[in-house]
Amino acid sequence: MRPSRFTTTRITICLLLLLVAGACSDTTDLNGGEAQITLRAELLGNVVNAARKHSSVDQIARPDDVDSLHIHRMRLLLGDFVLHRSTIDARRSDRGLADGPIAVDLTLVGQSTELLQAQVPEGEYDNLMLAARRLAVDDAARYAGDADLEAFASNERLSIVIDGTVFDEGTWQEFSYRAAVERELVLEFDSPRSLAADDRLELVLQVDPLAFFRKGVSIFDPRLSRNRAEDEESLQRAISLRL
Repeated sequence: MRPSRFTTTRITICLLLLLVAGACSDTTDLNGGEAQITLRAELLGNVVNAARKHSSVDQIARPDDVDSLHIHRMRLLLGDFVLHRSTIDARRSDRGLADGPIAVDLTLVGQSTELLQAQVPEGEYDNLMLAARRLAVDDAARYAGDADLEAFASNERLSIVIDGTVFDEGTWQEFSYRAAVERELVLEFDSPRSLAADDRLELVLQVDPLAFFRKGVSIFDPRLSRNRAEDEESLQRAISLRL
């Protein structure tokens, strides 16, 4: 006996409802119980003010110093982003936000650039871990024509590229500071941050050229290769975290 048109229609509607319910269930399972993290970056300043280049008992200008410098563009290659759980919530694992590589390209002071968005489970978190990284040799060849990553895909496999001008002995001169440093950074929160399901948290990496190029009252000349010995320490000083 053939089913009536009413029976066929009812079966079709039931199947459609099951499919819709299944799709909703899948979406809920994917995003339920998680908070959203947005990570941005911003340049705190682009002028490193003049160092005092005069002699005194406790201040003697080094020949490697310059009077001041101006940053036109600052690029960093970062990766291994991990939101770390606090000791009070150590029963769950940390949460990776992105493996990278992510190119941070900063030119305008006060204008933030979005780096990533990610979902993390609810819980207590107390720091963000990340790293300045060089591209692997194979990746450098693969990204050679990539608009965002080509600056880091040269044979040097750079992780930091800073372009600007220095003012020294009365004249402005262009410079391009290039470094291949690798450094893991741990940026602590002021206190553990509790995230519930559906919370939204924005983290901002603040990059300060003043901290990068200035030590004490001196501004080192970025054109001289012998000034590159403090790359790792300079990077640690230059990047901070704002919630």
